[in-house]
Amino acid sequence: MKSKIVILLLLSVFFGKAQTNAIKKEIKETNNQKLIEYVERQDKVFEELESYLKEISQQDFKSINDSINGAKFSKLMGFYYLLNRNSAKSYLAPQSKNQYILLENYTVNRLKTIDSLYAIFTSKRVEEKVPSETSTVLSVNDSGLEIQPLYELCKGTPDEKTCTFDFIRKKLANNYQTPDLRELGNQRLKTVVQFIISKKGQIAFASNSSSCGFFEYDMELIRVFAEKFANDKFIPAIQNGKNVNCRYAIPMTVVIQE
Repeated sequence: MKSKIVILLLLSVFFGKAQTNAIKKEIKETNNQKLIEYVERQDKVFEELESYLKEISQQDFKSINDSINGAKFSKLMGFYYLLNRNSAKSYLAPQSKNQYILLENYTVNRLKTIDSLYAIFTSKRVEEKVPSETSTVLSVNDSGLEIQPLYELCKGTPDEKTCTFDFIRKKLANNYQTPDLRELGNQRLKTVVQFIISKKGQIAFASNSSSCGFFEYDMELIRVFAEKFANDKFIPAIQNGKNVNCRYAIPMTVVIQE
């Protein structure tokens, strides 16, 4: 079943390429030099991103190396930043409604191809484990856990567990910026953010354990987690009187209204 899905995704990549080439030809025929230069600049990033996704899709996941702290997601984030930086200047390029439509169609087609390649990459994800030098990871709902991890400022509040969960959820929601690379219409995109609060009281690593299906929306969620939680301190979970690593999973829904 998995092989059939991969074949379908690869076919969508092939047909998407043909559509994109046709759109690029129309853009060149506009003789709008700013628009042509913008598309060429963005096209270079897309080509490099496609090549990288094809490369890492052939590789196996290797635990911590494939978390968002690892090299693969760091490089994917680099492509995401470049696409956003270029896109911020795109509104200056088109000179007519038709050119705006051509630009939108170009971007949508390129991102659909990226989505398909990214889906092949993420379909190989396995449950990540902490490095070997750390101890066993328990789930936050594990029956053997004596004390769950707590955000430091939640200690002593009426409901410490809810306070901790709400702190993480609200920080994710308040820092998430809806990507504007393409229009998706009204949708509710669901994903799950998985992370570990280490026995030292720090977030050891995190990943999107399930993709929402759109490359830039996954990248934005990972950006928030990687950038905004690095300095937060937690009281570690306790089992048998000792600090232990504890896995958290937070469901996340991004509501898009256009």
